[in-house]
Amino acid sequence: MTPRAVLLLAGLGLLPCALAGQQPSTNDSFPLTIPSIMRGPEIVGRAPAGVRWSADGKWIYFAWDPPGTDWREPLHDYRIRARAGAQPERLTPAAADSSGPFAARGDVSPDGKLKVVEYHDDLYLIDLRHDRAQRITRSAESESSPHFSADGKSVLYRRDSDAWERELATGLDRQLTAFHAGKAPHDSTPHGQRGFLVAQQKQLFQVIRDQDRQDSVRKAQREDDLARLGVQPAWLGGARDERVAGLAIAPDARHVMITARTRAKGSRATEVPEYVTESGYTSADSGRTKVGDVQGRARLGLFRVGDDSVHWINPLEDDSGHHARIGLLGWNDAGTMALVSVTSPDFKTHLMATIDTAGTLHRIERLRDSAWVGGPCFGCGGWL
Repeated sequence: MTPRAVLLLAGLGLLPCALAGQQPSTNDSFPLTIPSIMRGPEIVGRAPAGVRWSADGKWIYFAWDPPGTDWREPLHDYRIRARAGAQPERLTPAAADSSGPFAARGDVSPDGKLKVVEYHDDLYLIDLRHDRAQRITRSAESESSPHFSADGKSVLYRRDSDAWERELATGLDRQLTAFHAGKAPHDSTPHGQRGFLVAQQKQLFQVIRDQDRQDSVRKAQREDDLARLGVQPAWLGGARDERVAGLAIAPDARHVMITARTRAKGSRATEVPEYVTESGYTSADSGRTKVGDVQGRARLGLFRVGDDSVHWINPLEDDSGHHARIGLLGWNDAGTMALVSVTSPDFKTHLMATIDTAGTLHRIERLRDSAWVGGPCFGCGGWL
């Protein structure tokens, strides 16, 4: 066990002890009535949530409500020194926001000097030596899953459904992928009698000629934009409603593991009646689908930056290539293998495997249960 792991366990051990000392300021008795019993959270306090370390390891941040707080109150932000006998301090909204990047989970650079984190859909670079934070992205898009490249000179991250790279020395952002749903477009110009009709329409109507010209200009503009960025469009090759769900970029910035997901068609959600409503009329709240109903489909692919298509991989011994759940558990530090977790659509088979940059799959563990596979931390995994 590493010193940091020991410190984490020690910190989590002292946190409940410190919070347990916060007693409600009341001398009321506790009669065993329904209204009194329902005061439980007010009497003992709310359980801490979102427990995390500060960048320097001196503070533990968490969301909490102490005993005596009204049960209708939301959880508030607190921090506590990582030492025995420390008392929790409540943070103002401004203090909680400014300290957020320092307490966010992230990736540490190979030299141990920097840490990159995602906070409120933007990326921050934390200087671990001087305890300073620098915001490196500010956009309307969502940036997530940041980590350092193998040489520590750039940050690899996800923006919406694509992979990006930020060079730390220059601040230059480079788009690595441009995924598109469906199949690559092909020449759909009609021939024969229909081709003659199309040509005649263009000859007879100026509005048709104008529309055709505008379409050609837009298409050329899109191709020029991608060419200027040095990005090769890549087509998923499946259904038009298929979308990139998961994305893991290798430290070499040349390989990307993705999961693509198609939503379930024809599934039916349960409806839960809601009787206490603002309007005074009963309404129905949509719940989840029932077990055994139609499911969405997911598939696993390896993409090599610069290609125009994805190499799809079928980890299980079936012909469909579609699975209920696929978890991307990251690349090793060398960037030679990615770890994945796959569950079959009937939830009877679970697989842990690695995939190398050639697209070869190496099975680590295969769990089979005729009833159901699952359990605590189902699908958890990672690299040491």
